[in-house]
Amino acid sequence: MRSSTLIKISIATLLVTIPTLTLAQSCEDDCIKYYGMGREQCEYLCGSQLMSLSLAQVNLTEQERDFVIQYRNQSRQIRDQVEERTYELLETVYEELDTQSEILNNKRQKLQRQTEQKVNQTVEKINREIPYLQKFVVATVENTTDQVVAQLPQVEQQVVAEVDQVVKTVQEKLPQVQDQFEAKLDQVVDQVVAQLPQAEAQAVKEFNQAIAQVKKELPKIQKKLLKAINETSTKNQKKADKYKVKAERLIEQLEELTDDVFRQVDLEENKIAEQLGLEVIVRPVEVEEDREDEWAQQVLVDSGLIEESVSEDMTLMITLILSTVAAIGMIAYLIVKRIKNQVEKAQLYRQDDIAQDRNEKLVDIEQYLQKVMTY
Repeated sequence: MRSSTLIKISIATLLVTIPTLTLAQSCEDDCIKYYGMGREQCEYLCGSQLMSLSLAQVNLTEQERDFVIQYRNQSRQIRDQVEERTYELLETVYEELDTQSEILNNKRQKLQRQTEQKVNQTVEKINREIPYLQKFVVATVENTTDQVVAQLPQVEQQVVAEVDQVVKTVQEKLPQVQDQFEAKLDQVVDQVVAQLPQAEAQAVKEFNQAIAQVKKELPKIQKKLLKAINETSTKNQKKADKYKVKAERLIEQLEELTDDVFRQVDLEENKIAEQLGLEVIVRPVEVEEDREDEWAQQVLVDSGLIEESVSEDMTLMITLILSTVAAIGMIAYLIVKRIKNQVEKAQLYRQDDIAQDRNEKLVDIEQYLQKVMTY
């Protein structure tokens, strides 16, 4: 930026800021000098707090009111002048910034053109020098190759002579090295043979110590093993007793249920026989047992009632219980089934409400027994 422009901007800035800075001080001086008021009163009248209020909001004398009005008018004039000079200053700054921006843009374009020109010149120069460089490299490589090829016979003769010398040296020293090796080998063999009795005795000693240690620990191992077997047996016995109690309770509940079913069946049978004049003959029913012991035990294990460690006697007892329950349920089911068939036959002759009601009750009993057998 040019120095004359900077001077103009500095002067304009001073013209803007000086009136604003000197306004407050000149207000107090004029108040004291021309109106004869005290300093504190003038500081109050010239203060920013009073200037921000309207005259109707403050209690002033006629003299104080005239002074404040005159000071406010003067402040308004100075503020207008400052705004006008500020706009002029901003316009000057913007004009100077535009001028400098244009100058800088021109310099940047000029520098860019110069840089591109130098780059192009350098590339052209390199392209001109490439053929000469290629010829120089090829000549250097060919010269080096010729030198190497010329020296190959000498290098080969030197290598062969060195190899022959090494072979000759090895052949001369080979008998001596072989004698030393055989002597060392004989010495090692003698040492090993001399130490064999001691090693054998040490091995026998360690073996005997191991046998003694095993014999010493054997009673402890047997004791631990017997203890584990006893604990396992006691645990299994407790489980068997527990399952036995559960089985006994199950038998008692099933017997009570079976007795109730038979009593209900007898009552219904007697009522139907009395009403229909039929004679009911109950015959024992043979139930085939097609469950084997192994199958029953596997079912109990799978269902979680017993574990595989329970004894065979316990498995046999539970199998017998289940077989008995199945037989009792089958007998009750067949009895009810036969009574139902008789009732259905009787309904062919007497279609009355009493027989129909009894038949419905028998159907309920039949369904209940089917659920019991399924369980």
